[in-house]
Amino acid sequence: MANDDGFQIVSRGVRPRQHVRSGRKVCCDSGSVEIVSSVLRTREDLNMMQYAAQIEGLLEGVECEDLICYGIGLFGTCRIARLQLALLLHIASVKQVSKVLVYDPVLCPQEKAALRELHCVCIPENELCRRQVQTKTVFYMPHCGRAMYNNLIWANWSPEKLSQLALIGNSFQSYLDSPPPPSDPSDPEIITK
Repeated sequence: MANDDGFQIVSRGVRPRQHVRSGRKVCCDSGSVEIVSSVLRTREDLNMMQYAAQIEGLLEGVECEDLICYGIGLFGTCRIARLQLALLLHIASVKQVSKVLVYDPVLCPQEKAALRELHCVCIPENELCRRQVQTKTVFYMPHCGRAMYNNLIWANWSPEKLSQLALIGNSFQSYLDSPPPPSDPSDPEIITK
């Protein structure tokens, strides 16, 4: 509705709810077989990209017995998350890792079933990225925030453990350039200037 002066009056209408990572889970309409098929097609596409070769180059010389992914995202419905899962599977193949563990609180049952079909192990509970390494471990954390990186580094805060850990994820520089989130004063802040 427009006023006499040409401005349009905007009222609050009902808009579709957007997904937020608040704990409310959004489930995809596809079954696990369809999701697996989609992930495998994405993996084939990834293998044709130069990006896969660049990742292989970056991981050359990195020893890896375990590959752990936190924050993969809703790969059943999100193309970006599906590409990131394809990259995780590519890394597992290149590094010849037999044990790939995955956790994201937003995963729906179909996505968990798809992960099992892709020979990944779903971590049953939220570790808040506080897993301590026991062997040479690569952590892949594509959708994790600063606090999760802090938790992982703090849980492994010793020269012995840090030397067994490799991390693929977001740029620490981007966290340094942004204001720190409000946090619990008892939580250590590892990523600082």
